[in-house]
Amino acid sequence: MVRFDSTEDPGANITVTKEEFNLFHNIDRQLFTRLVVGLRRDTSESTHVISFIMWLERKCKDFKIVTNLLTWPDNLLNDLADEAKLALRCVESPQYPFTHDKFLPLIHNVTRGTISLLYLYENRMEVIPGVTKLLNDVSLRCFTDIIQHVQYENARNAMISNVAYMQQQQQPPPPPLSQMMYYAPSATAATNPSPHWVAGSSSSSLIGTSQDEFNEEFKEIVMKMQLRSTAFANEMREVPPADDGTIFMTFSKGYPISEAEIRDFFARFS
Repeated sequence: MVRFDSTEDPGANITVTKEEFNLFHNIDRQLFTRLVVGLRRDTSESTHVISFIMWLERKCKDFKIVTNLLTWPDNLLNDLADEAKLALRCVESPQYPFTHDKFLPLIHNVTRGTISLLYLYENRMEVIPGVTKLLNDVSLRCFTDIIQHVQYENARNAMISNVAYMQQQQQPPPPPLSQMMYYAPSATAATNPSPHWVAGSSSSSLIGTSQDEFNEEFKEIVMKMQLRSTAFANEMREVPPADDGTIFMTFSKGYPISEAEIRDFFARFS
């Protein structure tokens, strides 16, 4: 149960339920929801903004201001909230922060030209207690569930973002080269000659060969290549230097050749 004093009869105490209180301020709740959910504005700041707008309604005796604001597009409503925030900051300042009467076009529009920033500052002793009373008696009471919902969603989204960030930071390193698969033409190689790199897979059949069979064949091929490389290296190491070479020659009987002729023969090719 919620108890509040009737504004029409300060001496009368009226008892209403929480649901009835929220229903009575349904228009105010809709505008507040647009600020904090639709426009994602700060909840604490928005409670002051709505309280200030409700004060403008009472001051101008125009109780359709909030209702009319619900028809405004988001960009104008956001700009009006900025003007209200500036006005509240101004009335709380010990000195007027501007050298002239700063024009607030949207507040000027909704109040039909009766309220300006300089007027608010000069009447701050009326504005501050009036807005504070609406803040305590209305805003902090009928916006509680909306504020809790927004805070819950903000905390939930922050937690999801943090978890996603941590998962990104803990991504496993790429598999070593030995675990990567092979280069093979795909089934569409005839029409698309581009290569397809097939990564490690739990599939039991890749190009007609199982994973385990392929790994064994791959290891065997690598081993043979290593053996051939080693044999070739040994053969290269066994080749004697050019100066240490030996040649064996045979000559036909009946045709003797002198040493000088042999030396002359090889001298032609040196």
